[in-house]
Amino acid sequence: MKKRKTPIAYKTYRKNKINLIKPTSFPKIKVVDILDEKKIANNIGKKDLFGQFAISAFGNTNFTKNRKQIVRRTVPSGGCTHPTEVYFIFPKNSFYPLGVYHYDVNDHVLNIIQDVNVWESFLDATNLTLNLNKDGEFGVIYTSMVERAMFRYRDIRSTRAIFGDLGHIIQNAKYIGAALGFSSITELKNKESILKDILKLNTSTEPVLATQIYTKI
Repeated sequence: MKKRKTPIAYKTYRKNKINLIKPTSFPKIKVVDILDEKKIANNIGKKDLFGQFAISAFGNTNFTKNRKQIVRRTVPSGGCTHPTEVYFIFPKNSFYPLGVYHYDVNDHVLNIIQDVNVWESFLDATNLTLNLNKDGEFGVIYTSMVERAMFRYRDIRSTRAIFGDLGHIIQNAKYIGAALGFSSITELKNKESILKDILKLNTSTEPVLATQIYTKI
């Protein structure tokens, strides 16, 4: 029997990349202040702000020694599999030109998937009807490369790692977003048929699990 290769620990695209600013430190803010909305980061440039959010919420801190197929990110993951992938949707007048982007955790860059306005389609797919939608700064789509967890555990319990990873990453993003001056809302029930067209994905191997919308506080 042919031995299966270990799935790569992060997804990347070979072209159409936008480099993000990599911050050297994070504002010193206590979680209790974030929860009480008493203190948020100020005086951070717009693109610096987004780069700070992306790397703090989803970024790669370093590779495990001698095993480049395993990464260490800013959130825990069962078996260090990190199955969750992150995509951004930008409307007009946001941080970057409107369109659909994939976040490359290895290089801290945005991979351009579509440079078209899909904001209204994204809102329709999320089932969110709050006023928060209308003034959103950006949207986030979370998918899962389920093969990573399946390869690690080889049984039905692989789903524990997938959803445990998702829960950690969503809550981490909400806290960090709040510290940087964003409010957010999360939706777990989405119209996958619309989102798979937005992302140009085969959702039988990389299903959509959740979405978020962020707006400035």
